[in-house]
Amino acid sequence: MKKTFLIIMIMFISCKKSATEFEFKTKDRNILNNVSLLNQKCEELFLKSFSEKEFEKYFKLNSKETYLRCGENKFRLNDSVNCKPNFYRISYDFSFENNFQETIEIDFDSLNRQININTDLLKGLRRFADNKIKINRQTALEIARKYEISGENINIFFKIYKYPKSSPKYKSKNSILYYWEITKECNHCNSISVDAESGNVFEERISEYVY
Repeated sequence: MKKTFLIIMIMFISCKKSATEFEFKTKDRNILNNVSLLNQKCEELFLKSFSEKEFEKYFKLNSKETYLRCGENKFRLNDSVNCKPNFYRISYDFSFENNFQETIEIDFDSLNRQININTDLLKGLRRFADNKIKINRQTALEIARKYEISGENINIFFKIYKYPKSSPKYKSKNSILYYWEITKECNHCNSISVDAESGNVFEERISEYVY
C-alpha cells in the first residue's frame, strides 16, 4: 500500500528590531505610539540613502544625545517619562574605517513632524560609504603637516558648504563642497581647509585665539 506523507513545514519567524529602532522608558501609551511612529519615520528616512545592511554597518544610535523634551526638561532613554513631549531629538553616530565619526540628528515636534535634519550631511555620509571621499581624516592631517600644523591641540572637522544660487556651481554635480577644516589652538598658527575629494588646499589663514 502506497502511503502519501504530507510534510508540513512550520516556520517560526521572530520579530526582528529595525536597525534604526530606539525606545524611551515609559508606560504612557501615547508616548509609546509616538515613538513607534518615529522609529518608522527614521527608518524610512535612512533607507532612502542606505540599505539596512549599510545602516547596521555604519550607524549606531547615540543614546547620550537622543532625548525628548517636555517644556524645558530633557528626558533621555533611561529616564522615566510621565509627561507630554513637545520635542524629540534622535541622534545616530556614523563611523567609517575607524578614523572618522560624525553625528547626525533628526528632530521632531509634538505632532511627530520632522523639523530638522542636515540632508547635506546625510549626502556627505553617503559619499563616504561610496568611497568618493578620497581624502580621509588621516590624509588630511598629513597634508596639514606641510603647513606646519602638527603636534598637540589640533582640531579637525568635516565640513559642508553648499554653493548659493548665484554661483555657477549651484546647478552642477559639484554644488556641495565637502572639506576638512584643520586648526591648531595657538595664536598666529596656520589653519587650512582641504577639499575632501581632491585634496586641494583652497584656504589658508592665521588663527587668532583670545585667552
